[in-house]
Amino acid sequence: MTIYCAEQVVQEFDWGKITWLKGPKNNMCGLAVAVVSLGPRKRLSAHVHSHEEQVITVLSGRGRQVIDGEETPLLPGVILQLPVGCTHEMINDGDQPLVFQVVYDPVIMPEDANTSRPAMMLAGILEMRLGSGCSFDQCYSEVELAKNYIQHH
Repeated sequence: MTIYCAEQVVQEFDWGKITWLKGPKNNMCGLAVAVVSLGPRKRLSAHVHSHEEQVITVLSGRGRQVIDGEETPLLPGVILQLPVGCTHEMINDGDQPLVFQVVYDPVIMPEDANTSRPAMMLAGILEMRLGSGCSFDQCYSEVELAKNYIQHH
């Protein structure tokens, strides 16, 4: 059994913050857990995760989650599954932060059966880094470094 209580990584954004409780193994694959705080009257714009499924659990606050055009109210205790490839956005309607836990794990879809695991990991790195505010050029450079490492190990 592994207990994750080591140093937490916090990312701050205009819309709020993400506190990583457990990141993906080697920042490329494996289960990840975070607590996200979406500021009052803020939103996480519509986006897609092409290679990961997410489960969110609302801890406090209120808002709305829109998944593929279908809106669901968010209140403490609500648990939602965000399937791979869905378009989703989150809106905080309240005057308090909307706080939720997110758990995700990269998955391989049947149509990706011929895609190598290293290529999936590289796609995941690029997606995560672009989502964290990394410039495309910097992200591309990091992916190239990772690609070179994978090719030689």
